[in-house]
Formats: sequence, structure tokens, C-alpha cells
Amino acid sequence: MTKIFECPAEEFFKKLTTTHSNEKTSHYLYDSWSQLSKSKNPKVSVPFSNLYAAIELSTLIPPNSYVNLAILNSLRVWNYLELDSSIKCFSNVAAFGIDGCLSTLIGESINTDELCFMITGDLAFFYDMNAIGIRHIKNNVRILLINNSGGAEFRIMTDNWTFKPQLETLISAVGHNGVAKGWAEDCGFKYLSASSKDEFVLQKQVFVNKSDKPILFEIFTTAQDEVDAVNELLSSNKEITLGEKIKANAKKVLGKNVVELIKKVT
Repeated sequence: MTKIFECPAEEFFKKLTTTHSNEKTSHYLYDSWSQLSKSKNPKVSVPFSNLYAAIELSTLIPPNSYVNLAILNSLRVWNYLELDSSIKCFSNVAAFGIDGCLSTLIGESINTDELCFMITGDLAFFYDMNAIGIRHIKNNVRILLINNSGGAEFRIMTDNWTFKPQLETLISAVGHNGVAKGWAEDCGFKYLSASSKDEFVLQKQVFVNKSDKPILFEIFTTAQDEVDAVNELLSSNKEITLGEKIKANAKKVLGKNVVELIKKVT
């Protein structure tokens, strides 16, 4: 440590945002990132997945709503998209655990009449499922449950798949066969479900509108579609060099084998 600032926090941040001439400091880095972010297009065509649901719902969630994002895929995926500036977003990030996401939502919904959304995966939901058994849950609660029968998050951006058997059975809980319908209805929720884009489109307006009951919307996806959706979004928005563009176009025209041969020769 080379410098110590002994002053009130308010004075520190006031000095931090001004120069010696009292002119505002440059926000070049922020402006650069902001411009880059705005140049991206998150609304690409993807398989039926958490990302697909996020793309469809991000413009439908009413202003002044609350959105809670469970760990980790929901937090990453929804962070790619822009919501209305009046919507308040929260996430129990902490140490990247799955504790208490639903409990947080229920507690939050008691203190407002605005719609309160929870975006959660199956592992996080079933870990905290007792929360929806609390009596007197208000009808402003909305839970979007992405059920891919295991933790698809563990497959995303995982290049080394040699430990697949251990990962699936011991970590990502593949094949748990849990479905929320019975428990949700027993707890007084209106239950919606979708296993395809067409089914999802039919139900999405019901999910974001007023209801005389809280709503749980369970969508059934596959782990591979979750992986493919994120990869498609990233590849569609990747910054590539001129050389990479030439290679990509050559591959389309000449085919992969010819391009590989040219690379070896050169």
C-alpha cells in the first residue's frame, strides 16, 4: 500500500469524479464499453432454452416490476438483455450458491403490489421449493422455471468433457426427473408449462399479466439446447478480424477440408 485516504467517503468520491480544475473526469472506458455493448444484437435465433425465454419475455415484463435471477445460467443469460429501466433486478450471487432464491422472492413480493419475477433453473428451484408452500403468497408472484433435468450450466463453456459421467451423476444431478406441477398446484399456484417454442408463445402473455393466483411457468428444455443457445449468441456477436472473415467465407465456399489443406501448405 502506497497511499491512504483519510477522509469521509462522500469527500473521497467527490474528489474522484472531478479534476483539479473541477472539470468532470473522462469516462472513456465506460463510454467505449457502452458503445460496444449497444453494437451487439442479443436477439438472435436460438433453440428453445432459457435464452429463448429471456429474449421473448424481456420486452414483455411490465415497468416497475421486480426480477430476481437465480444462479448461474439465469444471471448470465438475462444479463445479455436490456430490460425497462424502471425494472429492479436482484440476484443472490454471494458465493455463487443456490441458497434461498425463492425465499428471497417471496419475501420481496410481500412488500409490493408490483409483479415479482423469479428466473430459476430446476436445481435451484427444487433446492428451495418449500418456499412456495408458505401461506398467503400474493398473486403478484411469477416463477419461470427452466427445467433441463439437471445443471446444464456445468456444460456451458466446458471444453474438457472427459469427466462427463462424474459430472452428470455427482454434480449436475442429471436425470432427477423432478417436475413442479403437483407441488405448485398444491401450493395454490396457477401452473403453466411449455416444451416447445409454439407452446411457450401461447402461454407467455398469461405469465406477464395480472392473475388471481401466483403463477409458476415451467419450461422443459435440454442441456444441449441450453449450451447451443449461449454459443449461438456469443458467436453471432463475436468481434472477428479481417483474416478470420476471409477464412470463414472461404470455408463456406470451398469447404472445411480445402481450407485446412491451404493452411497446412501455407
